[in-house]
Amino acid sequence: MRLWTLIVLAMVLAGCEVIEARQQVIIRPDEIGVVLNTETEQLETPLPPGTHTIDPLRQQVTFYPTFVQNYLFSGRDDRGDPATAAPAITATTGDGRPVSVSLSVVFRINPAEVNRIHSAWFGTPGDYRAGYIRPTTRLLTRTLISTYTLAEVTAISPLQLAQQMTEPLRQELADNGFILERVDVLRVQPD
Repeated sequence: MRLWTLIVLAMVLAGCEVIEARQQVIIRPDEIGVVLNTETEQLETPLPPGTHTIDPLRQQVTFYPTFVQNYLFSGRDDRGDPATAAPAITATTGDGRPVSVSLSVVFRINPAEVNRIHSAWFGTPGDYRAGYIRPTTRLLTRTLISTYTLAEVTAISPLQLAQQMTEPLRQELADNGFILERVDVLRVQPD
């Protein structure tokens, strides 16, 4: 009987060791891991690329890309996933004429700000791309287009428009944890 008690006790202790076991998490070179402490509901220091050991009972890791991302506003409505593409932006010129603006916003997450991005956008349908990048770009584009007449906006080059959009968009994105790589205006045409 005593032997069976020792065997059961050994199994229980072995089971406790399994429960206390750690989990290896691999963060790829183009990712960063946001760590949520499930006991305190607080975010811990993000995990950089590499192999890390976490406690799966107390920590939950959400992966975010640090690679360059592209959000496309195209003249076609069927260009892909709404998280990475949207229809062209319809804007009104200073003289009240509608124009369609196709453009691309190339950006990435600032790894030092990933916890803030996670807090603001985790669990939001469409996340930060559809919930933040898309409406922010639309607003800034519409504001810029409204400063031109139809004749002026169709005469200016897409490169010049992109240059005028870049700094305000760069600042807005930086204030919210993103790094703007560039804006490419593809086409501006009357609607």
